[in-house]
Amino acid sequence: MSVSIIIPTLNERASIDALQSQLDALEGKADVLFSDGGSTDGTYERIRYPKIQRAHFRGAQMNAAARETHGEYLWFLHADSLFSADSLQAIEESGFDVGCFRVQFDSSSALLKLAAFWASNWRVRARHIAFGDQGIFVKRSLFLQVGGYRDIPLMEDYQFSLDMRAAGHPVQLLDVPLVTSARRFKRGAASTLLQMKRLQFQYRRGVDVALLHKSYESHDGKDDGSLER
Repeated sequence: MSVSIIIPTLNERASIDALQSQLDALEGKADVLFSDGGSTDGTYERIRYPKIQRAHFRGAQMNAAARETHGEYLWFLHADSLFSADSLQAIEESGFDVGCFRVQFDSSSALLKLAAFWASNWRVRARHIAFGDQGIFVKRSLFLQVGGYRDIPLMEDYQFSLDMRAAGHPVQLLDVPLVTSARRFKRGAASTLLQMKRLQFQYRRGVDVALLHKSYESHDGKDDGSLER
């Protein structure tokens, strides 16, 4: 199969069934592997697809799963995302070495619609930096060439984009929508967006990523090892 779908999870019981229903429609078209980071809410037991539980923090989870799959493309998909029916075909026909999808939030918030357009999709077009909720996909050979994701507790997707750009393979935006959950904005869209921007700025300035992760956890209240949006 030309695409391997890798889904990192950590306490995603509330989201896992909707994604698995979508994956059911792809039977025979792609191989799927869930990589759990030590869920305590029954997520791992609820997964019906092939699964592993060997690493903590999203970057390490995705690297572990990548070693177990064989597709020409690796598609890293968040558990709270919903993809379009033509997503697989779009990846295969894109010709991109590395790319991502046009993100949409499952919210009617005008601020989040603006954030999706400017903060996420424009960022990929202008700076070639993608976050994990945009469904990053990459050719396996290139992924292995750059050493995969950095083994860090936060910013692994941001750093991966920088590594791709430095290697001469900037992330490209695929004009196909990917719907992602707005749940991390439940404490307020404006404050969460500002927090994300602040953490990104500090990361670029070289602040210890472990300290950034602690700051992210204190705001988000969830240790899933990710920085989204």
